[in-house]
Amino acid sequence: MNFEENFARRHPNGVEKQGGLIFIGVEISREFIDDAEHQGIGILGMDGFLIGEFTYPALGRIADFSTDGNDSRSDFVAWSCGQARALLAGPWRSPPTGEADQIHPGAAGRYMIDFVLTDRSDADAHV
Repeated sequence: MNFEENFARRHPNGVEKQGGLIFIGVEISREFIDDAEHQGIGILGMDGFLIGEFTYPALGRIADFSTDGNDSRSDFVAWSCGQARALLAGPWRSPPTGEADQIHPGAAGRYMIDFVLTDRSDADAHV
């Protein structure tokens, strides 16, 4: 069982599984990030969604922490987890809405995050 599946098993009401992806409720995202960092797993990127009757991507809520060689940093795990926390505490703290977040005007649902993680072998290389 990988890290995300294990987290989902421990938090069945905090996640949504769709099409092979595991979306994490924004209300438990900080715990997800803390657990990833503790296990030496970095965050390559994250995307915001509203998930209800339909799945609505917020195109203005796409973060890629692997650009510009950042994923080669010796402190990538700590750095990327810090970047993810900062986004969720700052500009991503409220659910996406309207044109600014490039989301469908009729979008409704639970605010969730799709995280893209390093695997353990990648994480070991960055620790």
